[in-house]
Amino acid sequence: MKHLQPFILLLVGLWLPLSALAELRASFDRPQVYEGDTVTLTIEAEGFLRSDQPDLGVLADAFDVLGSSQGRRLEIINGRQSATVSWQILLSPRHQGEIQVPPIPVGDEQTPPLRLQVSEAPTDAQGGPGDDVYVEVELEVDGDSVLVQQQVPLVVRLFSALPIRGGELSDPRAEGAVLERLGPDSQYSTRRNGREYQVIERRFSLSPERSGELRIAPVVFQGELRTRRPARSPFDLDPGFDSLFGDSPFSLFERGEPVRARSQAITLQVQARPDDFGGAHWLPAEALTIEDSWAQDPPRLRVGEPVTRTLRVTAQGLAGNQIPQLDIPVPAGLRAYPEQTEAQSRTDGSTLFGVSVQRLTLIPTRGGSVEFPAIRVTWWDTLVGQERTTTVPALQLDVEGQAAGEVDASPMPDASAVSPSPTESATASPEPQSGTAATADGNPQLSRFEHWFWFLLVLAALLVLIGGLIGLGWRRRRAGGTFRTQAADASAADRVGAQSGTRSKGASAACRAGFQRACAANDAPAAAKALLAWAQALQDEASGATASADAPANLSALAARLDQDGSPADAAAEQVRALERVLYAPDAATWTGEALWRALGDRLPTLMRNRPGEGAGARGAAEPLAPLYPERR
Repeated sequence: MKHLQPFILLLVGLWLPLSALAELRASFDRPQVYEGDTVTLTIEAEGFLRSDQPDLGVLADAFDVLGSSQGRRLEIINGRQSATVSWQILLSPRHQGEIQVPPIPVGDEQTPPLRLQVSEAPTDAQGGPGDDVYVEVELEVDGDSVLVQQQVPLVVRLFSALPIRGGELSDPRAEGAVLERLGPDSQYSTRRNGREYQVIERRFSLSPERSGELRIAPVVFQGELRTRRPARSPFDLDPGFDSLFGDSPFSLFERGEPVRARSQAITLQVQARPDDFGGAHWLPAEALTIEDSWAQDPPRLRVGEPVTRTLRVTAQGLAGNQIPQLDIPVPAGLRAYPEQTEAQSRTDGSTLFGVSVQRLTLIPTRGGSVEFPAIRVTWWDTLVGQERTTTVPALQLDVEGQAAGEVDASPMPDASAVSPSPTESATASPEPQSGTAATADGNPQLSRFEHWFWFLLVLAALLVLIGGLIGLGWRRRRAGGTFRTQAADASAADRVGAQSGTRSKGASAACRAGFQRACAANDAPAAAKALLAWAQALQDEASGATASADAPANLSALAARLDQDGSPADAAAEQVRALERVLYAPDAATWTGEALWRALGDRLPTLMRNRPGEGAGARGAAEPLAPLYPERR
């Protein structure tokens, strides 16, 4: 152990200088810069070889961090070691004036505070026509003032009289405003002060967020130009080649001329919203339209059947997220299920267009005439400087089905147990309608979450139905295989057929009795179940098989089977369809089974024999259940 002590002392001696942390140093490459310039911040530490990094989050309020690099240096002079770590951070100041830079943490240490003076660029430092390169910023607005939240077109143009080898053009920046890029860059040529310039143009939409003075900082271009060559070398190509492409194939070996140009700063006065504006929401736009459309044109309303109404708001000079949700009144006798509002912004390259789409699924709960009140949106016309109102006219429609007062429009028990009842009538509200608007009777409207709940419930029921059909087909194949195995013994097959016929007759009589009891009790679900079971038993009795594939699978298929176009079966088919509408209508109206029993109680066996099934193909072509949300056009 004593032999190791000198070695340990040597390691400690080498480690102490490397682990010791001297005081951090920080400095800017120059103490004063002009607005739009970049500045380099250097942080150095001697004897610092750990992995800690500067925390640049403290610079976020006053600077944009454009990039950083790190270097390490280890020196041994006359046996003494020294280690230095340095960081170079490229910054762009956000505003004018004196910027106080707080201490920057690096591990457990901090840099000393710094100061930087940012001044407005002198006029002679800003280029213009006649220079090789200059930048121009233009606001396409009449006058020197705009309204708060008004969309103002802003154009940035880079003029270059010489080919540009590369560079970077900064985006405009303004405190208290939102800037949105409109489309891709456009390029063209023009003449200014007798010189030919190539122009790169970028368009933005500027939206002030508060009233007062708004200052747009200069836009800066920094890059390289292809320099003029005094004489042509033997390797030069045709001059037309250079003028067309800007660089010849040999320009890769040439050095460019660094160039820097900045635009002038722009000051704009932002006016507050007028005091006499009477709208519920401040909407400064050049134009605003509302398109009212229905899934069916013209709209056709029927009790228990859903229909979708779509309102599309288009505002020129507004973003999609600036358009509020419309307050859509719902007449009495209708249930409303609003969908999620869709908002988007688009541009034609020079103007911003906001689009907001609201869809509302309506289900009538009683027949008669309903009137949809007019919808009004008040907005401010920025072109003429006055208030305007866009109106969706009132609409009166007739609802086919039972007249008002004949249907019990009480809420569905399951819906009230899980979530608030859907809207039956809505009153005007100063706030935009949301997924849970208040109704006239005090019940909140179903939200979009409850809407998805019912959608998933219907989907689960369809999956169960499909599983049942698959199981029925499997039973049929299994039964068919059993009969094929027993077909070798003819006498045994006859005995099986006789027993099956006896069971089918007994089953059909039991199903008929159950159907009669359900109709007498006015129990629609039980009547539907017993009716389909009775039809299945009659089909089994006719075919001599169990779970025949020719039997109707649902009420729609049974109605199609009974539909004879003018025969007495027409009345029976209509009663079956009426039972189906009662089962799948959301209002759970009262149903009377007497008419259905009179139409089918004594005639179903005869009607089934007169209209035999057409196999699995007919069953697969049966009319499906009507979807809750019909296809939109």
